Amino acid sequence: MNEFFDSLTWQGNSRAMLDAVIAGTPIFFRGILRERIKRWAQDRQLTVIDEDTVFQAVDDLAPPDMARSAIKPELEKLRSR
Repeated sequence: MNEFFDSLTWQGNSRAMLDAVIAGTPIFFRGILRERIKRWAQDRQLTVIDEDTVFQAVDDLAPPDMARSAIKPELEKLRSR
């Protein structure tokens, strides 16, 4: 993905979840989304990303209707527990 994301510690299926969110985004918005997620994680000084963190990022960054109706149900399928 990029150097920043590769430097994080990923727990459970969190990396697959984030990759799924990005893959589900139209290609011309993917770079913008990656940058927004990177800034979001840096602002919170995160070094470890778990599955709940991915859900929190979706809550904070995605339009509410989209998060509830499209993104979160798909991420729920990827949860490791």
